[in-house]
Amino acid sequence: MTEQIKNQGGFLMGMVSVFFVIFTITGMTLLTLSYQSSRSTSNIIHKLKNKYDVESMVNLAIWEVNTGTNLRVVYGVPEVEATYVDSSNKLVVSTERYGIPYELTVELEDNLGPYYNIWPKRVKLGSWN
Repeated sequence: MTEQIKNQGGFLMGMVSVFFVIFTITGMTLLTLSYQSSRSTSNIIHKLKNKYDVESMVNLAIWEVNTGTNLRVVYGVPEVEATYVDSSNKLVVSTERYGIPYELTVELEDNLGPYYNIWPKRVKLGSWN
């Protein structure tokens, strides 16, 4: 009888060890998937933040080009840079926040429409880099 109890104890210990290993591997797999999903989501959010901040800075920079007022100091987005080259009529707005580089190049042209005196420059075309 005691021999049978010893065999059952060894069998139960083996089963508990197998289940422990299975649950540990399953838990680690789920934690890894959760981490990767969270990281992917935060990268998408950071890319969208960069995109919208660069686009808003383009609007502020075009306003500055047309009116001469310095709005970027008051309403500017930190770590987003805008450069306007008057000779080529190109506006380059870029950022590298969150380790994700984003750049928007906008070519401006003279506004020949009825509101030239209010809005002398307008967007001709733009491209993401």
